[in-house]
Amino acid sequence: MNLLTAIVVGVLVGSGVYLMTRDDLTRLVAGTLLITNGAILLLVSAGFRARVAPVPTEAGPALIADPVVQALALTAVVINFAATVLLMRVLVAVESTHRTLSAGELESSQSRDEAQAEVEAASGS
Repeated sequence: MNLLTAIVVGVLVGSGVYLMTRDDLTRLVAGTLLITNGAILLLVSAGFRARVAPVPTEAGPALIADPVVQALALTAVVINFAATVLLMRVLVAVESTHRTLSAGELESSQSRDEAQAEVEAASGS
């Protein structure tokens, strides 16, 4: 792995961690995507060897790229896409039911709902 790739992976993961610490759920999803993309880039760059054919040639099987790394990266991309779709659908559901995507407002709303449920349970007994 060269220095530029290491810097890009560091920036992706660092930006993802920064976004995940924010109050907005949309930024949480974006941070998750950045961290996942950084991990995929790290995986691909770790298995990369310069001037090596991705398929067998006449030179022999010793000079081909490792297909396991390529398969893992492709699997990670597919899983990342599925997780992204799921997280976006959850965001749409939360926004439609609570009319907000702020984690602080959702937490205070949950506290109010729990307190209301306790009052109703105490008055119904």
